[in-house]
Parts: sequence; structure tokens; C-alpha cells
Amino acid sequence: MTLSKILGDKSVNQASCIDFIMHLKQTIPSVSIAWLWHGQSFLSSMENSLMINGLGVISAVPEVIYQQLPSHVLANQWQEFEFEYLSKCYGCKCITMRPDEDYSTLLLFGEQLPVISPHQRDIAELCLTHISFLRQQQDIDLKLKELGRHMLYQIVWSESLEWIRTLEVEDDAFYKKLMVRLMLLTESSAGAIYIEADDARPVWHYKGLSYEDIEQIEGILKDKEKDLYVSMVMEEYNHLPDAHPDCPVVENHAHLFLCPVIDPNGRRKAIILLSKRLLQDCYSITDHVYINQLITQVYTGIEKNRLVAALESSNRSLEKEHRAQKVLIQKLQDTQDQLLQSEKMASIGQLAAGVAHEINNPIGFVNSNLSTLSEFSQSMLTAIQKIGKQIEAGNDSELKQFYTELAEEHEVDFITDDLPSLLAESKDGISRVKDIVQDLKDFSRTDSGEFATVDIHNIIDKTLNLIHSEVKYSADLTTEYGQLPEVEVMESQIGQVILNLLVNASHAIEDKGSIHIKTTLNEDQKSIQISVTDSGKGICPEHLGKLFDPFFTTKPVGKGTGLGLSLSYGIIQRHHGDIEVTSELGVGTTFRVTLPIVQPPILDGE
Repeated sequence: MTLSKILGDKSVNQASCIDFIMHLKQTIPSVSIAWLWHGQSFLSSMENSLMINGLGVISAVPEVIYQQLPSHVLANQWQEFEFEYLSKCYGCKCITMRPDEDYSTLLLFGEQLPVISPHQRDIAELCLTHISFLRQQQDIDLKLKELGRHMLYQIVWSESLEWIRTLEVEDDAFYKKLMVRLMLLTESSAGAIYIEADDARPVWHYKGLSYEDIEQIEGILKDKEKDLYVSMVMEEYNHLPDAHPDCPVVENHAHLFLCPVIDPNGRRKAIILLSKRLLQDCYSITDHVYINQLITQVYTGIEKNRLVAALESSNRSLEKEHRAQKVLIQKLQDTQDQLLQSEKMASIGQLAAGVAHEINNPIGFVNSNLSTLSEFSQSMLTAIQKIGKQIEAGNDSELKQFYTELAEEHEVDFITDDLPSLLAESKDGISRVKDIVQDLKDFSRTDSGEFATVDIHNIIDKTLNLIHSEVKYSADLTTEYGQLPEVEVMESQIGQVILNLLVNASHAIEDKGSIHIKTTLNEDQKSIQISVTDSGKGICPEHLGKLFDPFFTTKPVGKGTGLGLSLSYGIIQRHHGDIEVTSELGVGTTFRVTLPIVQPPILDGE
């Protein structure tokens, strides 16, 4: 081979190195020639070194020559030294090229120190320089290829991690994506995945392989003699050309690589098959590591995502339960406050009943005494009138004068005319007080918890008597009673509802207004309706839905507890009735209470 042919070879391999040494041997036939590569690995250096002896026989460079090289080689300078080999002493001339940390050395040696011409020296230096830099370029290409593969690995791995974060189920799409990612990580030209199933026929997904290839591979997997399908575990990667070198599918693929997909429980879920068509692109231990890492990360990610999903579901349940508990606690707090308010109202009711009872006693004898006084005063006035008439009829002028002056001084005529009306007004006032006390006693009386048939109008009238003093300064009260039958209710509770509605109506009127109470019999003849309409300021639309919530109030601080309508709503619900409200700002508000005439029968468990 000519020198130009050697220099035109763009790769460094065993054949080009042999051509290089053989050409130099032809140029300098009297010497033995050796080319030594000094790499970072001694074994690699030995593999890249060649020697041709004086007879033209090519062999590896003996290790003893490596050991006897000068400890400090000088780059680009010829050096001379002697070394012993096979009990003989050899003279040697050598030159070293050091393109980087690795370097190569050319040795010309014989039993006598070689004598070479300047032309031979130039050819030797030219060839060594060229092949050394080609060797360096090969290393650079390998490093760039490794760097490119590392970058690809980083990109694919980063994308795979994002994919793993979303994994939840192992379906066909999952296995397809797993196969594609393994192909990218290992730079495979083709791939297939064999998905196993307990209750169905296994499924194949493949890319870059033909259907005939898949049939042959499935036959190999089920080859009972090789037992490849049964014995495959995670640690055992299988190279098909080694097991089946004569199989046609192997001829089309330089490297066929099998690996199982094992879940964390040790069950094999699928088998991945990867292919490289070029002979030099063999699978390395790095490919094994990539495959192992990705499969492990995938199943770890699935398990983690399932745990995270379960944790999130549990957290949502806990948050929902926590919100429900907060609502329940608030309801319990509201109920407790209502009970406290009810207890307070019950205590006030008992106190009012006691006070009414105590007031009723003196009112009784005051009323009796007024009746007696009226009778006595009438008798006394009659006697005075008769005495005056008798004196007027007599002839005693002095007595007449005395009586006249005495009557004028003590206004007997005025008292005679006014006293009966005063006593009548007093008796009427005492009667009104007596009625109010009786209404107060009736209102504060605790129900027995049983319904009774009563006249609704009577309940309204008693409530109006109680509230008259509070309402008379802010509103004119009018009633419009329809023809109603007696209704089955708890009297004091319905009285409480009407009282609350009237108090709220009076509070809604800022100046002088009106409150109208109307009762009607509904068309179904089974229920009645009580409406309370005021001419107050009205209620904001956004507040209408909250009116019956405990402690909600639009009144100023200190003027309302926010429990009146809530308690009223509960009472009407217990009566199997309904309460609704309509309002218009600046016009007024109407509350409508619907009550059944007869309460429905109580079912078991109610």
C-alpha cells in the first residue's frame, strides 16, 4: 500500500496501523518497527500497539519493551536507548508525538543501532504525526458521541420524569411510551413490547420490526428447550444472537436485546425487546443501567402517584369532614345559644307569671273596693242631694246661707257630677290592667307540649294587648279577620311568633307608619294564613335568604338578638307550617305564616 493511501485513510483501526507499519518496513527493511500507544489505560495501550520484526512477522508489542522505554520521553525529538529482549541487547531509535495527555511512540530497533536516512526519518515522522492525530480525532469523536448521548439521556430522562409524575395506571398506552423511552435511552433502531395478561392473550406493540419478526421472536420466547420465557428475571438480560444465532430475525438485526418489566411485587408484567442494526453499536452495561433505572423509576413513580392520590383523597375527605365538623360545631353553638335564650325566656316567662299573679291579688281587691266605693259614693251623693233640697225648701235663711257657702267651697255640685265618671274610668282601667295581666299569664304559660284547638283571632288579640304600649307610638295597628275555623296549635308558641313579627314590624318603621294583620282561609280549606304587613323601610334582597339564620339581625347593636325569626321559623316548622317573606326597599315588608288546621298524625320515631 502506498503512503498516500495510508494518509487518505480517515480512521484509526487495526488494518490502517498494519498498513502504516508495513509501509515503513518496506522503506526501512533492515530494522524491526513497533508502534506504541500510551493511553490512560495500560490494557487499552497494549491493544492499540503493534510490532513487526525483521522477518516481517506482525505481533503485539511485548510488555518488556513498555517497561524499558525511557521514563521521560521527549516530544518530537529522536532519542536513542538500549533494551534487552529475549536475552539479546537491542539498539533503538524512537520518536514520540504528544498531541495531548495520551501519546504515541515509533520505535526502530535492531541488534545494531539502526542507521536511517533523513528521507526515511521524514517519512516515519509524517506517518506517526498523521496517525497520532487521527487517533486523537477518534478519541475526540468518541467523547463527542458520548457527550451527545449523555445530553440525549438527560433530555429523555427529564421528559421521562415529567411523564412518571402523571402515571397512575398500567395500560397499553403506558407500555408503548415505556418502550419508546427505552429505545431513545439506548439509541435503539427498533423495539417491541410483549404485554402479559392473566386472563387474556398477550399483546404485542412494536416499532421498526415486521410482523414476521414478531412471530419469530414470540416463537423464541416460547421455545421450551431454551426456556427463555420462563427463566427471564430482572437481573438476566438476554442477547438473542447468542441463544439463537441461526434464527432469520437475528440476521436482520445485529443486536437483539431482551429485558423483562418487573413490578415492585416481583411479578413480570411485560418483556421489552430492543434492536440495533449496526454491528458496532452493541449494547453496553450503560444500556443495562439505563433500562434498570427507568423501569425502577416508573414503578416507583406509579406507586408514589397512587399514594399521593390516596393521600390527596384522604386530605379532601378530612377537609370535608373538618368543614362538616365546623358546621356541626357552629350548629351546636347556635343550638346552645338558643337553648340559653330559651331558658332565659322561660325564666322571664315564669317571673312574669309570678309577677302577674302577685299583681292580680291587689288588683282584685282594688277592683272590689272600687265597686264598693262606687256604691257608697252614690249613696252619699244621694243623701247630700236630699239634704240640700230639704234645706232649700225650709224657711231658715241662715241655714240656707251656710249650706250654699259650704257647697260652693267644697264644689259639691262638680263632685256630684264628676265622681261617678271618675269611678267608672277607674273601674275600666283596673279591668284593662286585669286583662293585660291575664294575657301576660296566658302568654307566659308553659305549653304542655300538646296541641290544642284554639281561636287564632283570640291569640292575636291577646298579643296585641301585650304589645299595644310599644307599637302605639310608631304605628297604627289594623286587623282584617277572615272567617276561620279553630286551629290545632300550641297557643303560647304561636303567640310568640305573632309577637316577634309585630315587634320586628314596629322596629322597621322609623317614623309613624302602619301595621296591618290579616287572616284568611286558604283555598284548600285545610290551612290558614296569617299575614303581617308593615310600611317600614324594607329589607335588602341580599339579606332575605339569611333572615331565619340564628343570630342574624339588621337591627342596631343592643336592639335585637337575631333569634326572634329563627325561633319563629322553628316553631312554624314544628307546626308543619311555612313562613315566607316579601319585601321592597322603601315600601315595606310582609310576613306570611301558613298553618294547617289539623296537625298530621305523628308517625313512629318522630
